Amino acid sequence: MLLTEIIERNARRWPHKEAVVSDNIRVTHAELLKRVERTASCLSGLGICKGDRVLVQMSNIIPYVELYFAVPKLGAILVPLNVRLTPTELPYYISHTESICIIADFERAEDMEKGLADWGEIRERIVVGASIPGWRSFENMPPDDKAEWPSYDPSAENEVAYIYYTSGTTGRPKGAMWTNRQVIENLVNLQLDLPLTPEDISLVAVNLAHGPSVLPVLHQTLYMGGKVVLYPGPQFKAEGFSDLAKKEGANTTLLVPTMLSRLLYQEGAGQDWFKDFKYIKYAAAKMDYKELRLAVERIKTRLTQGYGSTETVGGVTFLPPSEHDPRSPNLEVRLASAGREYQNVRVAVTNEQGRLLPPGEVGQIVVRSDKNFAGYWRDPQSTAKTYREGWLLTGDLGRLDHEGYLYVMDRMADMIISGGENIYAREVEDVLLSLSSVSECAVVGVPDPEWGESVWAFVKPFPGCVLTPETVIEFCKGRLSPYKKPRQVVFCQELPKNIMGKVRKNILREEAQRHMET
Repeated sequence: MLLTEIIERNARRWPHKEAVVSDNIRVTHAELLKRVERTASCLSGLGICKGDRVLVQMSNIIPYVELYFAVPKLGAILVPLNVRLTPTELPYYISHTESICIIADFERAEDMEKGLADWGEIRERIVVGASIPGWRSFENMPPDDKAEWPSYDPSAENEVAYIYYTSGTTGRPKGAMWTNRQVIENLVNLQLDLPLTPEDISLVAVNLAHGPSVLPVLHQTLYMGGKVVLYPGPQFKAEGFSDLAKKEGANTTLLVPTMLSRLLYQEGAGQDWFKDFKYIKYAAAKMDYKELRLAVERIKTRLTQGYGSTETVGGVTFLPPSEHDPRSPNLEVRLASAGREYQNVRVAVTNEQGRLLPPGEVGQIVVRSDKNFAGYWRDPQSTAKTYREGWLLTGDLGRLDHEGYLYVMDRMADMIISGGENIYAREVEDVLLSLSSVSECAVVGVPDPEWGESVWAFVKPFPGCVLTPETVIEFCKGRLSPYKKPRQVVFCQELPKNIMGKVRKNILREEAQRHMET
């Protein structure tokens, strides 16, 4: 099945049913198909054809949804870009993909026009929602009356539809290729274990550039003929989200932990924002246990989370709503896990030689699935290193228990080796977060001439709380082995994060180096 067939099927089955809502614009399934076909026709008229790469950077608006299906309809490849990328960062993505077209909303296009010096191979610049000299207007592009779509070919299911760039928290971003078949396979997995119906309404709060988080709120919803409501962003406001959820009757969403945290502390009418939801998925970054427990106490068995990556084309394990029952005697243990594997996914843990490890032992998390990505764009060496004997090597460390629950320990790149001992940053972070004055923290390894690496902790205190490095280190005594305790504590107002809330530890390591040099 091809991705565009989802839209075509919905137009046949539910032509008058709403498909996408954004602000005051309401689009039915039949209208969405017309929009997708018109957009594809316009792009075809500009000479965009099979295999061409089309960059997109914009907020959550309906044209973005159109492009998700119009670009693959041509056999071309959509490349969604982080909405927060600056013009100085864009040349890397332009040159790496050798894209010939870039499409942006007015705010992003205006920034590019002012600050982007190297346009690479770009020959078509298209702006949505306004006009800028030198840019084509998305709304006023003439359709190509002679446009012809590639005829159906079963092999097209294995052609690349999207390229998503990895978060770049440990190095330079790589372009992960997703085929039509891999995306559809993910949707089948979701339907088997966390099913939606044509009556479900999904509120999309994450930016549409983040593929793994978009799959269950955009693709799965449309796959089942449901309705997608777009929260515009890019700034998230709890009150605005709550009001929109109630207005549209949304009953499923995906939130990063920072979004969920803000929603938990609403006052007044916004406190019951979750009452009509059946799924509230929290993902993409680690959530503080204290706040997670508060969420469970209030929201209960509507919550679900899991583990996955760009390379696994979405989630590979999930912790279902039933495991978020605050009355469960195993709640604390279960919440520390990422759940169990999806129906059509195999998750295991291996040692450095690739041998499968028994429950309880820590090793690299590996995944075998028909939906694993097709490789990195124009990087066969990195792709080859990612696969071994049919297993995708995630680069994450974890362990499985005897019931198959996965516990994610750390990124392999973030594991600290001090005096020959392995230290998992997450273990130290969990202890630091149990200190009542600590709001957020991140732990990294920093080169040390005596120990190889030493543990540095970056700590964000709660407002009004006074902490000293000595207080933090003393707190760790008795809670961590001596070699795991932070040797240095740096206080900060904010931790550097990417769009999905993951801490960018490469930046913290650079910051630690600067501290050492001063």
